[in-house]
Amino acid sequence: GHVIPQETDIAVIPALYLEHGEAFAEHLIGAFAVAVWDPRIPRVVLARDRAGEKPLFYTVRGDEVAFASELAGLATDLDIPLEIDPEAIAGYLRRGCFVAPATPFRGVFRVKPGEVVTIAAGQVRTRRFWSLKFAADPQAPPSEEAFDGIFRAAVARQSDVAVPCGVFLSGGLDSSLVAAVARSVRPDRPLTAFTIRFDEASYDEGSIASSAAAEL
Repeated sequence: GHVIPQETDIAVIPALYLEHGEAFAEHLIGAFAVAVWDPRIPRVVLARDRAGEKPLFYTVRGDEVAFASELAGLATDLDIPLEIDPEAIAGYLRRGCFVAPATPFRGVFRVKPGEVVTIAAGQVRTRRFWSLKFAADPQAPPSEEAFDGIFRAAVARQSDVAVPCGVFLSGGLDSSLVAAVARSVRPDRPLTAFTIRFDEASYDEGSIASSAAAEL
């Protein structure tokens, strides 16, 4: 029943929040990092996608809240002093990564995958809306036909956007398959492929990616 004049995927989020409140993230599909400001309460609601594909960082200093999709966005705010967190650094050296909510800086946190963070009146509340559940009983692998349908539906959903769409193409099996299906399900859309080149020949896959792009 909501009137949404824009034609972008983001435009549905305010109405979704009005309908479901903090549970709006449970109705989103795909990769997302979202911040919603609700002036009625007031509060800020941060949400990150289930697999944590999109990063989202935040810090609360008194009555001030700052958030960004990368740490550099917070580092440019001169009013927010960033202090190294030795405990987080130690964890990084043990594991080779920062496990959310930890970051290299004290008082700066990463929203966990599948988590909603609500900040109101200087108080921070977190809630997981999704976590990976492993089946207790082994299941038979799906057929090739079933996989094809699921895979095509996923590519079609992720490429259903109102802006130009591109693919990251290495020339390997995974990225070439994504690119081929994207070309198949969106035959009328221009599709730009991007790759990364290396001076070291043993690392460089640019010629393979170029061949795959030309073939598609």
